[in-house]
Amino acid sequence: MLEAHDVAEVRRLLDRGKSHRAIRAITGRSMKTIGRISRREPVGRQPRTRTDAGVMYPDKRMPPVRCPRHGLVYPPCLACQVEAVANRSNGGYP
Repeated sequence: MLEAHDVAEVRRLLDRGKSHRAIRAITGRSMKTIGRISRREPVGRQPRTRTDAGVMYPDKRMPPVRCPRHGLVYPPCLACQVEAVANRSNGGYP
């Protein structure tokens, strides 16, 4: 788990002009994590919001993707999830 002081240390080293590889050698963090910190992207696991029925809301921080049934959507496709819940509740009949 990445702590706030770890992120602060990486940002401090970036501000001093250290390269990503040098920061990796100093902190032991991955290049991907260092890149995310330098771009100010969220690091670590992000919580997902669920409804009572177990449907996950789309994450608008992610780029849209093409759902084969519903076109361009933010993942996960909410329409697919609603259909799945409806099919479970009525015995699989649409």
